[in-house]
Amino acid sequence: MSKNVLLAVSILMILISGLLFFQWNTVSISTFSSGKKPEQNVAVRHMQNHFQVKQSIKQMPEGSYEIRKPKKLDSFSCESSRHQSCVWLNQEKTRIAFGKEEEITFTYQLSSAENRDHFVLDNWLFQVEDVTCHFSRIQLTEEKWRQGEWLAAADSIGKKKMDAIDYYVFETNHESPALYWNANRLQEIYKDQHVAIYSESSVPADFSKLKDLDRSGKLLAVMTKKEKKFHDHDDLILVPNQGEEAILLAILKKTLLMEEKQEWLLDVMISAFFERPFGSEKAQKMYLELERELQKDGVNRWLAKVLPSKTVISARDLDEYIWETAGIKTNFFTINAQEKKPFIPYYVLDERPVLVNGKAADEITILYHGEHPYISFIPLVAQLGFAVQSGTNEVMIKRGDGAYHFYYGRKIFYKNGRPFGLSGNPFLTVGEETYIRTELLLPVLGVNINETSNQIHLKE
Repeated sequence: MSKNVLLAVSILMILISGLLFFQWNTVSISTFSSGKKPEQNVAVRHMQNHFQVKQSIKQMPEGSYEIRKPKKLDSFSCESSRHQSCVWLNQEKTRIAFGKEEEITFTYQLSSAENRDHFVLDNWLFQVEDVTCHFSRIQLTEEKWRQGEWLAAADSIGKKKMDAIDYYVFETNHESPALYWNANRLQEIYKDQHVAIYSESSVPADFSKLKDLDRSGKLLAVMTKKEKKFHDHDDLILVPNQGEEAILLAILKKTLLMEEKQEWLLDVMISAFFERPFGSEKAQKMYLELERELQKDGVNRWLAKVLPSKTVISARDLDEYIWETAGIKTNFFTINAQEKKPFIPYYVLDERPVLVNGKAADEITILYHGEHPYISFIPLVAQLGFAVQSGTNEVMIKRGDGAYHFYYGRKIFYKNGRPFGLSGNPFLTVGEETYIRTELLLPVLGVNINETSNQIHLKE
């Protein structure tokens, strides 16, 4: 009998524990039905050799949450507005329970550096996993480093220098913004709702086009002689003092997502941003070609379309942005996407679909070089039913009794072994593709061209 009682009690305890655990985990993913959003208030005091931090989090939905601790944390205390101490759900103190309308306060110390000319305080706050603090207020009291100033990727609400301390107030919707101190007074180079740029020296450049960037949070960019290489601290980047192009490149890399192996195209965007060539020889040629074809206003409209992009940007996307802003179809970026391949000039593509003997020919492209239209040669003759044998500088095609031998760059071709002269070189090589002048299709291949406003028909 006693064994049965013990068994029943054990099962009951397991069920209760399971229900409690299920309850904590269920409410931890509940929505903020009360309409209130999580907030935190942080008071940090910098004294002789450490930072004293007091972080209070409130308006959390009732539930259990994983907690990520600050880096280089030795010890801390945790107090609850409902209990003397916090309710931890594991021995490691990485999972905590929030009660209804409960405020939890962490108190701890972090060591500070000695005799530094600048300093970054990052990953320094407790963070609730998978929950965004919609408002963070940071009050910083500086007792030790009085000669410089503190910055953050946040709104600066107040700053006051007093006899014994300096006092700063920052507000942000970021859970753990990095704080940055520099022994020098920094110059504000540019600032908008998303990006702030500071430097130890003046930067005679216009960054106003950054207003078109679409970031989910604030970014603080500091150009300093105290760093020899780029450092990324999430919402704070430190860039060596190597000119305005270097800091713009760092900002674009942090904000725009470029397709793999096409990041170098950012140099073209930087050239467009400052309206002068920058970067590799190929990037500079591409910018100058863009400016020649689109004019500066057209390039600016194109860049304004690129900067707000939030998805991965490819060379093909950059061509699409030209179409969207200028109404000109081109594959300029697509055919120049590989950095080490030779530069290919800008060509305008005919956006109308091509039909060959009544069938769609998606692989066939018509482009304009100067005033002359050219058409993809190999895809065309293949769709016409020719067998194709290509060489480096020549191509042979055969269908039935008709055999042709063309030499790229020469004003002659052979039909069934008989030579025929041409007034000029009919071919144009763009990247790895060869095009032929459309006006030669009828006399050479017997193909007629009929154009309408929305289609191009090729028919034998």
